[in-house]
Amino acid sequence: MLQDHRCTAVRHHYAQVASELDRLWSLCADDIVFHVAGTHPLSGSYFGRDAVGTYVDAVRRVPGDHPGFTVTSVLADHHKNLLLVEGTARHGDPAFVRTVVHVLRFRDEKLVEYWDYPFDQPAEDTFWRTALPARVPVQRSPRVSAPPTPPLHRL
Repeated sequence: MLQDHRCTAVRHHYAQVASELDRLWSLCADDIVFHVAGTHPLSGSYFGRDAVGTYVDAVRRVPGDHPGFTVTSVLADHHKNLLLVEGTARHGDPAFVRTVVHVLRFRDEKLVEYWDYPFDQPAEDTFWRTALPARVPVQRSPRVSAPPTPPLHRL
C-alpha cells in the first residue's frame, strides 16, 4: 500500500468532520454505504446519504465528551481506490477510547463505501448499548436486512 494525496486529504477531513459535516458530505457519493460492525444498536449497514446522516447524528448525540478520531496511519492500495485508516476514537464521559480501523472505498474521487472495525468489538458493543440515549432514533434504510458486518480478527 502506498501513501498519496488522498491519504493526506483523509487525515485533514477526519480532523474536521466532527465540527463541519458539510466536508463529509462533499466527499460522499449519493449511493454511499456505511457498514458498522457489531451487535450494538448502531451496527449494520446504512445505504444512501439520508441513512448515513441518521447514523452520524446518532453518534454525535452521545452525552459527555465530544466525539473525536485521531488518525494514526493511512495506507492506499496501488489503484488508490481503497484506503485503510487506523486511528483512535473517543466518545462519552468518561471517555471510551479505542483503536479503530476504517476501510474506505472510492469511485471517481467520491467515497462510496465505509467499513468500521474496532479492535475490541465486545467493548464497542457494550459502550454503544449503554451510552446511546434511548431517545435517539436509529433508522436505517429499508435495505438494512443485509447480513451483519463480519468481524475482523487479528492475526
